[in-house]
Amino acid sequence: MAPAKLATILADGGARLRPWAQKRIETAWLRVEGTDTHFRWMLALGREAIRLYGVLRGRRAYDEWLDHIEANSPELSLGSLKNADQRNVLDQGRERAWQYACERPNGWEPLQLQTRKGVPRGVWRLYYALVAYVLEKGLRPSAFGIDYERIAVLAGCSKSTAYRWMSRAEELGFIVIRDRGSKHRKGAPGQCTRIGLVCHGQTAEQVRAAFVRAGS
Repeated sequence: MAPAKLATILADGGARLRPWAQKRIETAWLRVEGTDTHFRWMLALGREAIRLYGVLRGRRAYDEWLDHIEANSPELSLGSLKNADQRNVLDQGRERAWQYACERPNGWEPLQLQTRKGVPRGVWRLYYALVAYVLEKGLRPSAFGIDYERIAVLAGCSKSTAYRWMSRAEELGFIVIRDRGSKHRKGAPGQCTRIGLVCHGQTAEQVRAAFVRAGS
């Protein structure tokens, strides 16, 4: 897509596209970033289109953005690094991401931890496992319950490793742990750990405030 055409799309109707969305549209997407990451970006762009233009006009903008990204991202037409699958998430996941954006237009953008220097691999692996869980269950990222056994399964690690990664993620300000929960005991059911994800544009203090508003 010619720069003039893209500029028209981004400025259509005088609306202001947020910087993170413009960066997603204008930067080539890479295979190594992963299908799950790309789907999250598509979902976020769908919500941005709805925020700017509403559902009907937003769909046109969404399709044009993804068409531009696809034309600018030749790697996505290559075979998958894992199984040589040549399906492109921009085509295969387009309808599903748009439908989800329409159903839940007031979305959120997770932190981009892979690009931050000094973030342990286990920490961002855990963070994105929790992001995927929240999206799948339709939970609020700022306040939800989960036990360490489930966290370990999602992150593909042991419970002790999950506990260590969670503690480190909290130290780095990527999650907030409101309540560490309790083990099941005779006559007393166990309690889930209550946590919140710090998302794009948020601080840990804002997530703690969300727990208060939620009555957690």
